[in-house]
Amino acid sequence: MEHFISDIGFTEGPVNCQDGAFAATAIDRGEVAIVRNGKVGVLATTGGGPNGLVEARDGSFYLTQNGGQWPAKNIIRREPGVQKIARDGAVSSVAGGMVAPNDLAFGPDGLLYVTDPTRKPERDDGRVFRLNVETGRCEQILHVDWYPNGIGFDGDDTRIVIADTGRRRLVSMPIKDPAPEKAVTLFTMTVGMPDGFAFDADGNCVVAAVGVKEDEPGTVQVWSPAGKCLEVIELKRTRFITNVSISRDRKLYICDSGNGGVVVRDWPAAGMPLHPFR
Repeated sequence: MEHFISDIGFTEGPVNCQDGAFAATAIDRGEVAIVRNGKVGVLATTGGGPNGLVEARDGSFYLTQNGGQWPAKNIIRREPGVQKIARDGAVSSVAGGMVAPNDLAFGPDGLLYVTDPTRKPERDDGRVFRLNVETGRCEQILHVDWYPNGIGFDGDDTRIVIADTGRRRLVSMPIKDPAPEKAVTLFTMTVGMPDGFAFDADGNCVVAAVGVKEDEPGTVQVWSPAGKCLEVIELKRTRFITNVSISRDRKLYICDSGNGGVVVRDWPAAGMPLHPFR
């Protein structure tokens, strides 16, 4: 079974909220959308280009703000960094000093991990920051010579998993002492480039893959914990399949950014709970 949630915008940062709602960023609109009972509304206006999105335990949200980089319309510029959406919808800046932050995830230590690629055509440079949302302390923990995109944590909570979009692979490295030379390649794609990803309860990694060429449709790919490609789902919709999330009731949410919405499909497994709810 499949249906389409339309009129969100260039969609990223899908979140299956604890209260049963669904939220996602609209990069081009400078907004965060909220879907309740099938109706799309605006959770908050962030300005700039909101990209990644996560929910905190208290029901607030944190997002990566790229400042207004493509595909944002640059109507309201913002400092690149991390923003918070309070439960009353108020938007505030939590951290700055970044280039064009892309994605983020809470770690098992309660800290927020943020990818910050340098968005030049070569896609060959970037950073990862670690942020304490309570104190505002933010530190760069990693610099790499590749494009760090999606970020998350699998069932092994000792390692960070990061999408290296340009080299078309996912890598992992230790949380305690991350370093480029400690990166282990989990798998390398032969179709598409990895963007956002999610883990299901079986430990499989479900990846949104953007088409490499302008006329190549994006796909959703399923990779086993052993690094074997189990399935390539050809949606045949648009090049920009940018992110995924998996709900507790076994629904896969696919950001079909090129068509301005989200594809919802039945999935054989529930999503692996995210921190801080794991």
